[in-house]
Amino acid sequence: MKGYWKNWDNESLDAYVIDDTETYTELGIDLGNILTLILNAFGNLKADERKRAEEGGQKITELYRNLLFREPDINGLKGWISAYVKNPDISKIELGIRSSSEYKRLQEVINNIKSIYLSFGKEVDMTIIKYWARAIMDGQKSLSDISESLKASGTSEVLKPITLPTTTTEIKKSPISSFLPFIILPFGLLVWAFIGKKR
Repeated sequence: MKGYWKNWDNESLDAYVIDDTETYTELGIDLGNILTLILNAFGNLKADERKRAEEGGQKITELYRNLLFREPDINGLKGWISAYVKNPDISKIELGIRSSSEYKRLQEVINNIKSIYLSFGKEVDMTIIKYWARAIMDGQKSLSDISESLKASGTSEVLKPITLPTTTTEIKKSPISSFLPFIILPFGLLVWAFIGKKR
């Protein structure tokens, strides 16, 4: 952990040596305390601006959790709160986060995770996606770790696409050929009955 609090008592963000990737939870600081410090860093806010900043901090934290699967880093939270105080439109902040390189990279990772699970014939829920995606984004795991984990769980055969028979010989050898008379005969009888009624 690169960041640390030089002096917690002075309640200033300047007392903090900030690593852009570090979140306040990694430092053992709760959201309420970090929001207080961020609000104090803005200086004299009017009452309505302070209320907007507090509201924005909560909403922005939820965006980070839902879109990036993590807690906000301190610099990012401070910047987005500042933008929210000036223009309290959370959809613009959401668009900003969705436009970030981190979000785009995360979407690639999510698609790769889904593809790997699909190749093993397994469904994947959001809890699993969040776990693997964040671990990969943080450099703790790799996509090959997912494959290894799935192989170890007992599903080692990758699903192969199903090919349908196309020639007469393939159809005769196919298990479906034994059902063809039961499919074709009733259909033929229906057509014959329908034509017979029209005459």
